[in-house]
Amino acid sequence: MDRLSVISRAMWGKWRRNVVLLKPSFLARARTLGALPSSAACRRLAARVLDQGYAYLLTAMKHRGESLGLAPSKLVDIGVHTVILDTVAYAELCERFNGGVFLHHVPKVGMKNDGSVMKTAHIVAADGWQVDLSLWVDAAECGPCHPGNDSH
Repeated sequence: MDRLSVISRAMWGKWRRNVVLLKPSFLARARTLGALPSSAACRRLAARVLDQGYAYLLTAMKHRGESLGLAPSKLVDIGVHTVILDTVAYAELCERFNGGVFLHHVPKVGMKNDGSVMKTAHIVAADGWQVDLSLWVDAAECGPCHPGNDSH
């Protein structure tokens, strides 16, 4: 599945810029990888992070109610937050791909480094998204999904 088949190029560009501009944790990670904030390498990394966050959200929506315990990595979670903080666009995304039900965010639930992140990456791949495994190597504090609720 391709993200540009479901969102506009303009929205994608806006979200990608927001990853770079608004997320200090992204910039810190980019610097460790040798990508300066104004560099093409940083923009490419931002696009990869955003792509994986978007794939994660649409996968969570597709599997709503299945209690899979989906969880992003720390880098993928930056992409997720970039999308969900644009609440108008995110509400439209939920309307279109989640049956009109808002997929809520529940931060800092009891995250365990229990394999949930890699399990999630495999579910994302099984749903037809290209998975960038190098971005799925650690556990974020936003997952797994809040037990008993349809949330991220």
